[in-house]
Amino acid sequence: MKKIVLFLIGLLIIGLAILTPFYFDAILYFTVSKIGFGWVVTTVLIRLLVIIFITFGIKFCLDAFKPKILKNWLLIIVGCAVGFSVGFAVLPIYDVDYFMQNDNLELKPLNELSDATNNTYNHGKSYEVLAFLDVGCSHCMLAAQRLGINFRAGQNVPIHLFFSGSEADVINFREKNNVSELTYHLLPNEISFIYFAGFEFPSIFLVNPEGEVAYHWLAEKLNYNALDYLLSLEQ
Repeated sequence: MKKIVLFLIGLLIIGLAILTPFYFDAILYFTVSKIGFGWVVTTVLIRLLVIIFITFGIKFCLDAFKPKILKNWLLIIVGCAVGFSVGFAVLPIYDVDYFMQNDNLELKPLNELSDATNNTYNHGKSYEVLAFLDVGCSHCMLAAQRLGINFRAGQNVPIHLFFSGSEADVINFREKNNVSELTYHLLPNEISFIYFAGFEFPSIFLVNPEGEVAYHWLAEKLNYNALDYLLSLEQ
């Protein structure tokens, strides 16, 4: 009976390990916003958790019927190899996930942007995130969600969202992606939107107190390191 219990515990732990990568974003968002761990640290911890679960799951399963068949150091190697493979298979690591990805795109003069928004936006002489988001763009939705997480995690740098389109579509986008609390501005038309944002979306600028572009990110290049950097900036 004891052997069966050990084996079932092992299978349960392995099952948890396999399920964890499928809930990667949910765990990541909760940990960053509620616990206060950084994005990079949390992603490493989640992957490490999968490896630990796999290792212990294998150990329990083996101990149930063939204890000591693997030496501890060999068990760790096997667990690391299998755990990393499971995590990577479900959630691959891409080259744009880490390190600062700046493409040096310049922003049009901020006074022009203020005029285009009927002065709802005015540069506050501090670091600011200016995010140009298309309401129908999946990458824009992800970027908005991540910026919202940073806001709730205590980011000091103000975030300004810029949209083109109907007020109803913008409100729906903000509610759907949980960024209703972020300041937003409407640009008069798509031509004006593209003029300030560039030709790819999401187009996200970090401007310094002098109104100069410190970083610019497109799509997935607003990655874990970039989000940690925004959280670390003091005003």
